[in-house]
Amino acid sequence: MMTLWCMFRSPLMIGAELTKMDDFTLSLLTNKELLVLLSEDFRGEQLRRSDGEADWKNTSTKTGMITAALFNLSDTDREICSNMEELSGREPDKDSYEFTELWSGEVLHSGKEALTVVVPAHGTKVFSVR
Repeated sequence: MMTLWCMFRSPLMIGAELTKMDDFTLSLLTNKELLVLLSEDFRGEQLRRSDGEADWKNTSTKTGMITAALFNLSDTDREICSNMEELSGREPDKDSYEFTELWSGEVLHSGKEALTVVVPAHGTKVFSVR
């Protein structure tokens, strides 16, 4: 849910005993790479949705930075493919792109056509695109 809230710039209210919050939960609420998407200049939009997946992009109007979020809505792990032309809004201008997964820090490289990743059941992967 944290990924989705950041992708469409929704205010987040949390009701919890903050002094008893575990490190994992605190890391969800303080991930700087994701929290930047809440800035005024970011625009999120859903690209695609089916019974099994939802794909979002969030683009900065100032820097052109693109963030892609791939949501697996199914009960099993699923390979999800995101089209680079859809993400960038134009014909891909590079032969390869670098994707950094914002929760894990994992770096992937992809050709100019698409990013394809396996997303766990009911999970998400969110990438900055460079």
